[in-house]
Amino acid sequence: MVIELLAAVPSIVWGFIGYMVLGPLILRATGAAVGINLLCAGILLALMSVPIIVSVGEDALKAVPDSYREAALALGASRWEIIYRVLFPAAKNGLLAAVILGIGRAWARPWPS
Repeated sequence: MVIELLAAVPSIVWGFIGYMVLGPLILRATGAAVGINLLCAGILLALMSVPIIVSVGEDALKAVPDSYREAALALGASRWEIIYRVLFPAAKNGLLAAVILGIGRAWARPWPS
């Protein structure tokens, strides 16, 4: 639910949060002359991309048939082996699409002229 809420935040609000909250934090932490910089923008773009990546990736992992999980359990695989050797390879295309959509959301933001 929190991930969907973060995905609904408009980019102008993220920019305001970056300008008023993240910028001064970076200024205090680094001591740089300018606090609103490329690091701040990178962190904000990452925060904007994560909800899309998580929600689409979760759907891709849920789309893997239960028979794959059951077969791995029948062969004696542990939970992490099932995730690493069965779920990730089976959902590879969906996870790749999630990352591309997340990067596309960050890339499509209007850049200042």
